[in-house]
Amino acid sequence: MLVLIHVATLAAEMVGSGGLTVTGQRHAERVSETPQSMEVADRKQIDDAGHLDLSEWFATLPGVSLREVTPGSISPVIRGLMGADNLIVIDGLRYNTSVFRRAADRQINSLGLYSFEGLELIRGGGGVVHGSGALGGGLAFRTRDLFRPDKRWWYWREFFAYPGNTRYNFTSLLKKQIGRLSLGFAAQRDKFRGRRHGGVYQGEPSVIPKADHGQWDWMGKISYSTDAWKFSAGYLGMTVKGGGEIDQLARGELRREAPNDHFGWLRARGRHQGLWRRSEVFAGSRLSLRSTRVDRCTTNNDGSAVDTRACLDRFDLNPGDEGFDETGLAQRVLEDESVLMHQAGFRLRTRRLAGWRFRTGAEIAHETVDATQALTLGSGFEVPPYGSGLGYLTGGVFVQAQRALGQSFGRELSLSTGIRLATFSVLDSSEDRSQAWLTPAGDFALNWRQRGKSASWLSVSASSRAPNLFELFYSGDIGNFYQQATGDLGAQNSRMIELGSKKRTGSLSYQVSAFGLWVDQLIEEQRATPTTMSVKPAVALVNVDQGRFWGGDLGVQHQVTAAIAHSHHVGWVLGEVEDQGSVTPSRRASPLQGRHRLAQKWSKKWWGEVNVNWALAVPKDDLGPLDAFDLRVCPVSDQPWLSSGQASVDCDGTPAWWTAGLRAVYQRRKDWRVGLRIDNLLDRKYRTHQSAAWAKGVTVRLDVEVAF
Repeated sequence: MLVLIHVATLAAEMVGSGGLTVTGQRHAERVSETPQSMEVADRKQIDDAGHLDLSEWFATLPGVSLREVTPGSISPVIRGLMGADNLIVIDGLRYNTSVFRRAADRQINSLGLYSFEGLELIRGGGGVVHGSGALGGGLAFRTRDLFRPDKRWWYWREFFAYPGNTRYNFTSLLKKQIGRLSLGFAAQRDKFRGRRHGGVYQGEPSVIPKADHGQWDWMGKISYSTDAWKFSAGYLGMTVKGGGEIDQLARGELRREAPNDHFGWLRARGRHQGLWRRSEVFAGSRLSLRSTRVDRCTTNNDGSAVDTRACLDRFDLNPGDEGFDETGLAQRVLEDESVLMHQAGFRLRTRRLAGWRFRTGAEIAHETVDATQALTLGSGFEVPPYGSGLGYLTGGVFVQAQRALGQSFGRELSLSTGIRLATFSVLDSSEDRSQAWLTPAGDFALNWRQRGKSASWLSVSASSRAPNLFELFYSGDIGNFYQQATGDLGAQNSRMIELGSKKRTGSLSYQVSAFGLWVDQLIEEQRATPTTMSVKPAVALVNVDQGRFWGGDLGVQHQVTAAIAHSHHVGWVLGEVEDQGSVTPSRRASPLQGRHRLAQKWSKKWWGEVNVNWALAVPKDDLGPLDAFDLRVCPVSDQPWLSSGQASVDCDGTPAWWTAGLRAVYQRRKDWRVGLRIDNLLDRKYRTHQSAAWAKGVTVRLDVEVAF
């Protein structure tokens, strides 16, 4: 317990930031004055943290749970909502498409950290400025700032990790400024070389072969500035291979995906005199491709695989390859899908008019999906309920207003409010699934603030989300690979109320907030009749009557001396689902989680840290109805291919867990530095409720960064 008292998370360092950031209102505002619960990391904080990918950053944040089904495949859970219910914005443009569903995927985690200047997690609805999808919260990314002068033009970073999570990663960034013109290019190579885990092997450390995960991601950007305008064009791309669903081997079912993604945009921002002081025009396109392969091997009457070794050895082989033998392979499914999205819009901000400042904007986006699926071996059917000719059109117009109301209790009292009118239309060439929704959104907030120091707020917001072109819920565990076109799903509507406060003064910073969230027609998973050869339980997605979530988060940072700082974060989220008069728990994550960190600077060149993460147990009475069919929550000890629900065994719930890590860094000026890190000490076999990923075992990591 002494360790828990004195250690803290990196995320708490973000609480007290007084710098400028692009917030959920889509304008620059000081973090310490913003009437929202949020976490912010600038480039220095990202570099100092030494994280490999976004999943490591998410794991340090309070009030955020992480669902990870395979190496690199994640979905952050914000205020009880996940997937498409949370919005992702890159340089002010929408990144969400129908690729973002309730499942964990690689579309988020494959965004390379070296491509970004800053990261922001915003808790709470943002339907007014963002439109569909900002129900639980949002993630805002700012790509590398090429307008800021930099004496260095080449950055290089390498990571080596062993043995629990054997991994190699290198990243490089090139920047060049020529007068008003700036160029930047970043590339990252990330490679898993197997991993240790327990899970269906009853917690015994074991190396799972063919769990390799390799990816490339890259960023290209060009910027040009004049006295009144800043122009930029950017591109983000990634390709991933490997990292399949290997842990279902005991059931004889293996899955592997190969996603590719391309996102490009144009953006112009201007400063003006007169009525309109700020303006922004943008346009962008995104193409997401994904190929999926599912192998199902012959099983016994009890559902276990007849020959797991042969099933695994055949996984990466195709007919004609040496060593391939179809004997024992019952079915192979191949699927290809593509999602193409185009968007354009503008935003304007006025000067103050009679004490009011107005912001307005509009955008339109069009999305299409094309998917095919084929059985190359075996019989049965698993035909997706979609195909070519399915499109999606969304548009919206919003107005926001802000006004200072005077002084109250020694602080400045201000009011902000806004409204959006949005339309969502599903366009089906067959007319079978064509439908449209008109969904208004609004928000209202009172903010008591001290400029650059503190903010206390009371806010109310209403948001909505139209269903994606197809929804997919696949946790990688309960066995549901279920896809559903929008014809059977309706729009969700949410209401949130939040009370919060944050302050930055001297050596102490804190942030605290409490919220209540109600989502009508929440898209939720329920058990269904299986329609495939898979031995796993089938899951359907439906609009339940209502989902209710409430809780809060607390973050404290204390700079004890110039050399010692500690911080603490605690997040608490409860949820329940009501449908047809029945109320059940919502299966999301452990309700109470904590992150703690102690950092000490030993000299001008040496500094280190200790961190501890933990989560409370979830008793069986608080588990969701489907948790009994989740192997990572309720497994059968003597039959690892069966869940407790399938074997009619009473489930005790999910255990509590905690783990610790150490890190030491040597930095020589700003030219280069070396770090040594040890992760997952002590409770090395912990499992997080609904994370679907077991601990990787103790991992030692070496990272080196050089700037020229």
